[in-house]
Amino acid sequence: MPQIYAEVGSITMATRLSKELSAQKIKAEVIHTPNSTSGCSYSVKTDEKYKDILTKYTARYKIKRIIKSDSDGFYDIS
Repeated sequence: MPQIYAEVGSITMATRLSKELSAQKIKAEVIHTPNSTSGCSYSVKTDEKYKDILTKYTARYKIKRIIKSDSDGFYDIS
């Protein structure tokens, strides 16, 4: 299944978002943002089917963008 990444500005926000998703029984992982041009970018990685849930948390967790990965690479879907 394709993965999506919710890019946030800090490890703190990424950790909080990951815990929020985990509380809903959604598998999530904090990682450095793939293909990032800035060194301090973190993302929460989860399955693509949870995109609507991540979108709901955009303001609360200051999600900058949502990135999708598949066999063709990474691209912005937010």
